[in-house]
Amino acid sequence: MSPTATSRDLPAPTIHPSPSGDLFEIQSSQLALTRAASPDVRAYAQQLIADHTAASQRLKALASGLPVPLPTAPEGPHAALLTQLGTLQGAAFDQAYMAAQLTAHEQAVNLFTAYSRAGHQPQLRAHAVQTLPHLRMHLERARTLQGMVTHNQGRHGARPPGEDRAPFIRDPVSQGRQAELKRKQASSGTP
Repeated sequence: MSPTATSRDLPAPTIHPSPSGDLFEIQSSQLALTRAASPDVRAYAQQLIADHTAASQRLKALASGLPVPLPTAPEGPHAALLTQLGTLQGAAFDQAYMAAQLTAHEQAVNLFTAYSRAGHQPQLRAHAVQTLPHLRMHLERARTLQGMVTHNQGRHGARPPGEDRAPFIRDPVSQGRQAELKRKQASSGTP
């Protein structure tokens, strides 16, 4: 800080990455509609498209009267990640997409929380407060789905679309273990 600068001169937390984040969420989720193997991941993507499109439109309306430049395409790491996601399909896409959503929503929640508390633009602060509950919901769902796609990949390996909801019991090794457990329970008299 220069000798003449005060804490009032320091930049407030910025909401600028949010438009690029919204664009990334929308475009990566559009990819998920055709590339994801899991119906749960596709449903999550559809929700993100709706919520982030609405948030982007609100932010554009607010920013039109403020000196806040808005990007028109995902920038930096978002652009690179979008390109990478475009090369994946099926279970591999599900894992990469959900990992990206988890990271993006953790960052967005942190950014919006900080701006809602200390942002200098009242309109943008109100936008952060209004959007934060949706971002937190997306983050919690991303955590759940990330665990699900990682669990399915680790236990079963990649499976064709439509089989991602197959119960674990279909695994022949597990069926053998369950049969052995039932025999032991029957011989010991435990229910």
